[in-house]
Amino acid sequence: MSCLTVTCSSAFSQAAVAHEGGTKTNLAWALMAGAAVDIGKGLKLDLGYRYLRVGENKTDLDNAGFGFKLKPLDAHEARIGVRYMID
Repeated sequence: MSCLTVTCSSAFSQAAVAHEGGTKTNLAWALMAGAAVDIGKGLKLDLGYRYLRVGENKTDLDNAGFGFKLKPLDAHEARIGVRYMID
């Protein structure tokens, strides 16, 4: 049984949103890395990081002709947790 477990992964998601002017497709993606360290019998301390890119966001024009276009949304997340392993 090792005392350190290292993981890396990625995820991709595509969403199509229908609106008055047609359909807008946006791609969201994430990269994750983490490690788990044994801290006791059946217990692991999980440490992780995730970078998430949600993509571009904008609104349609309202009756007054105003709308918003935001810069692409990004998130940097640090995670910590405790895991109990059932054998």
